[in-house]
Amino acid sequence: MNRTYTSQEQQQLNSTGMCGDSVVVRNSTIKESVANKEEQQEGRNKRILIVDDEPDITFTLRTILEENGFKEVEVFNDRAF
Repeated sequence: MNRTYTSQEQQQLNSTGMCGDSVVVRNSTIKESVANKEEQQEGRNKRILIVDDEPDITFTLRTILEENGFKEVEVFNDRAF
């Protein structure tokens, strides 16, 4: 028979090495994880616009965002005075 553990109990078991294959995490924890992942993925499908007069700043921000899965990142550096 499998016992259902809270996420805190699961972390304790994992850290002590007392965790076996028979440990089951609560369904709510799994559902929350899936929901969080879906929210992150949805956010990565949105367009991002970076505006700054320093090209080094916008280049760095764009690089970081693209390395983290954001696909549509636009950059503008022109001064329109």
